[in-house]
Amino acid sequence: MIKKSYLKQLALGFAVVLAFAVQGFSQTCTNSSGQNVFCQWGASGNSPGGCYPIDPRYSTPVGAPCADLIANCDRDGLLYTGVTGTLPNNGDGAQCTQYGGQLVGGRTSCYFPNGQQAFCQQPSGCFELFDRVDNPRTCEVVINQCRNSNGLLFSGVSSSMPNSGTGQQCANHGGQRYDPRQYCYDIYKGTCEEILPTSTTVPNEWECIKMGGNVQLSCTPPTMYCHWVGWKCDQIPGPDAATVMACVNNLGDPVTTCPQSVSPSARSRSASAPLSAYHVKGGISVSWNAGLQISGGTITLVNIKGETVASTPVKAGGGNVSATLGLKSTLPAGMYFVRVNARDVSGRQIVRQVPVSVMK
Repeated sequence: MIKKSYLKQLALGFAVVLAFAVQGFSQTCTNSSGQNVFCQWGASGNSPGGCYPIDPRYSTPVGAPCADLIANCDRDGLLYTGVTGTLPNNGDGAQCTQYGGQLVGGRTSCYFPNGQQAFCQQPSGCFELFDRVDNPRTCEVVINQCRNSNGLLFSGVSSSMPNSGTGQQCANHGGQRYDPRQYCYDIYKGTCEEILPTSTTVPNEWECIKMGGNVQLSCTPPTMYCHWVGWKCDQIPGPDAATVMACVNNLGDPVTTCPQSVSPSARSRSASAPLSAYHVKGGISVSWNAGLQISGGTITLVNIKGETVASTPVKAGGGNVSATLGLKSTLPAGMYFVRVNARDVSGRQIVRQVPVSVMK
């Protein structure tokens, strides 16, 4: 027969072990400041999502270290402190912010400038794009990563896709293409090229604009005008490379929109001189009297293929622009173009181009 004293000691020992185990898993995880931490999870599969205390008792596996659980939430959910009160339905469907929660980490959904949530269609599936709370500029990065990996950007996608989007098509879940194909119409060469992330000549719409191109959704030649500062603005027929260059060579500005008004006083102040460029030892010397105040811009040397050989910024200041485009190596003989893309103090774009020959 087992003695009662032994049974009592056994029961007491079991109670101590149980108490130790409960104590080890009964508290919500805390951060380095001793604050209880909660995680806001989105809906996924059969889980409705909600606001939940980070607690090893409910982890998989049970008893996982708090550091790992907090890191998981910071990577895939939203990390909160300051949540108070009783969460209904064990947190299902609850928003941590409605219970005093303060956002301290995790990721948030990325949105396009038009306010629509961003998704990326990859060969492996349709995936929501996320931003980091601790680095709120990364949405631009992840959206461009989708473009640069030949992914397709979508908006309007349902967030309740099975398998978190793996193996899914964005278009099958309400998705609409966010950025349809764009083309760059080069007003100087009279050519039109599709803007692709992998293109070496027209990497993106900004590069197209910098090289004097016109970004559009088709290869229809844009309506171009030749604006003579302080004088008149005439439509350029075509347009093509020859007609645009005729405007430039006659000191006009090729523009897609004429100014609403032309001031006679502006004409009297506009004593502009042609853009000139010539080959010197070690570079290309450029000079131009714009006849008006320049706020900035770029001077670029391109070859006959339109490839940039050298460039330098246009300094803000008066209307006299002079610069030397330094070359890192010997320039092969041939025909090149010096292109000035500047803006005056009123924000008006000014484009000039002049050929320059390199002789050996």
